[in-house]
Amino acid sequence: MKHVFMKVVLISFIAISMTSCSLQGNTTNSSNTTPHQTKATFTEATQQIKQINEQNLDFSEDFAGFVFIWCPMQEYLVKDITCSDYLLEYYNSLQFEAQKYHVAFSLVLGSMEKKTFNEIIVQHREQYGVEVDFDSVNEKELKYTIFYDQENIFKDTYEIVAYPSMLFMDSKGSVIDSDTGWSVEQLGDFIDKLKSLYTTE
Repeated sequence: MKHVFMKVVLISFIAISMTSCSLQGNTTNSSNTTPHQTKATFTEATQQIKQINEQNLDFSEDFAGFVFIWCPMQEYLVKDITCSDYLLEYYNSLQFEAQKYHVAFSLVLGSMEKKTFNEIIVQHREQYGVEVDFDSVNEKELKYTIFYDQENIFKDTYEIVAYPSMLFMDSKGSVIDSDTGWSVEQLGDFIDKLKSLYTTE
């Protein structure tokens, strides 16, 4: 009987100790765990982007949808591949096609390293010895708005991990189709996607 009593006491002690450790562990974990960050809304993502050319886009307008091409500011500044002079001018034709469906077309520049607009400009000055002149952008008569994703909220909201990323959105800013990478075929597919995604007839 004595042995039985000792076993009951021992089991009770272990159970109480385990419960206590478990509760303490949960408290510790919850205080050290980084809270899950809620994704920003389309409005929050677009409110923080900085317009860097003369074309103005009013997000309050009743558009049928939005198309954004996202690529790093560095690509734009050195006119590399996805932001070459040829493609920057080609985007004018994409803007023209998008307008037929009352879709807003824009180029959004950001940073894979989450650098601010000014940090990118300073880096470009130090690395290439060239002062960035955005007036030259306006001389090209680009018809679409160019933005800088200042706080990378746009990039994070739409989980952009590669560039260039092309996002096709509905009127509320939800992605209905997307594409990454670049090829001549993708440029050709753009008009077909506009027709299939935004034709209401």
